[in-house]
Amino acid sequence: MPQPGFVAPPINQDIVTVDNPLRFTSVWVVWLNSLIQRFTTHQVAFRLCTGDTQIALADTTLWFVIQTPAKCTLLDPTQIQGRILYIKNDATSGDVVTMAAALNRLIDNAAADTYLLNPGDALTVQSNGTNWIVIGQVP
Repeated sequence: MPQPGFVAPPINQDIVTVDNPLRFTSVWVVWLNSLIQRFTTHQVAFRLCTGDTQIALADTTLWFVIQTPAKCTLLDPTQIQGRILYIKNDATSGDVVTMAAALNRLIDNAAADTYLLNPGDALTVQSNGTNWIVIGQVP
């Protein structure tokens, strides 16, 4: 028996929008994404970042090893409710990682570009379906 909230979109809904040049979205993509988020048990994708980074849908942990300041742009939280991301700044040069959010969303009720990770800081954020919430930070 189908679970409430996980009913496939009607077959005739094939409207596709482009919200950035590299990502297409449709009602089907959103529906499949919600299934993946609900029924997968553990996220394991790890990525080493050496400069500005746009988080990808497959990413879970991002490890910044930088020599100059970098910007980390989070995904649109409205399409991935419940998703958890782990970000670590392991710079040895004293450079910070500036956190940004897609579509001017907030990070812990603050403007995204004002949230900084100093060297040695680790951050855990989770999408609440509207914005990003900080659920853990190690300074």
